[in-house]
Amino acid sequence: MRSGVVRTLMPVALMAACAAWLPPLARAAEPAVLTVLQGEATLLVGARALVAVAGARLPAGSIVETSEQTGLLRLEWADGSRLDLGASTRVMLQPAASPRSLAYVLRGVVKQTQSTPTAGQLSPAFELKPFQGVVVTQIGPDGAVLFAESGTEALIGRRGNVALALKAGQAAVVEGDAPARAQPRPPAGWLAAIPRAFRDTLPSRLAQFQGPPPALKARPSPSYAAVMPWLVAEPLVRRELPRRWAEWLAEPAFKDAVLARLTQHPEWEPLVRPPPPRAADRPGARRAAETSASAPETPR
Repeated sequence: MRSGVVRTLMPVALMAACAAWLPPLARAAEPAVLTVLQGEATLLVGARALVAVAGARLPAGSIVETSEQTGLLRLEWADGSRLDLGASTRVMLQPAASPRSLAYVLRGVVKQTQSTPTAGQLSPAFELKPFQGVVVTQIGPDGAVLFAESGTEALIGRRGNVALALKAGQAAVVEGDAPARAQPRPPAGWLAAIPRAFRDTLPSRLAQFQGPPPALKARPSPSYAAVMPWLVAEPLVRRELPRRWAEWLAEPAFKDAVLARLTQHPEWEPLVRPPPPRAADRPGARRAAETSASAPETPR
């Protein structure tokens, strides 16, 4: 009897041990809630383009894009994670290719706050490991900065695969094509250029959005130019986009633009240039095969 109890308890113990790894994965089932919006922003959820409003729920994989006039956009999760976006910022939330990242920051400036080390962050310049604290990341066309506002962060500069460890007040900097390097402080004048709203510690507003989510107004389907930064992003980000956005190919201008730049995103080729059906799969060949199979055998 005792051995039976031990056998019964062992799977329970194994499940309990595995539970220690669940927080980063469990978050994928919890949507982000848009709790602060100063200005305008666009949400791309699947193939739908939507007008951002406070209270919107955004599942993993959603794309959030702020405008040049956006003052602040905040996203909050039930586990206490927060993401603040400045103007002209593009992020993908919890990308499937990097499930331990709260967001992929393609362009712009983001402030990420983690009350527990359940999530990190990914960008073209940095891979930030799950951390506890506050970081501010700015990704631009000519370089990138990641500033450790509080906490101790471990990260990898993706160009050159450089491992770095930052303490509060330090920064990782990428200039041009050079590998990332750690500095005792951000570049001169950098903090002054960060959105003013990032300098304040705003309390959570998640409790104000516990009711039903608001209805979201649709925007027209984006043009190729509008989403091109995502279409030509690195493969781990862009490879799932054909599945999401296939219906946009019904718009001739979008399809023509995809075809014209197919070398930059070859994963679209099966959709815009589907291979011809095999001879055995053609309707006539199938009917002939079925007729032959059903014909009575000629007696000898």
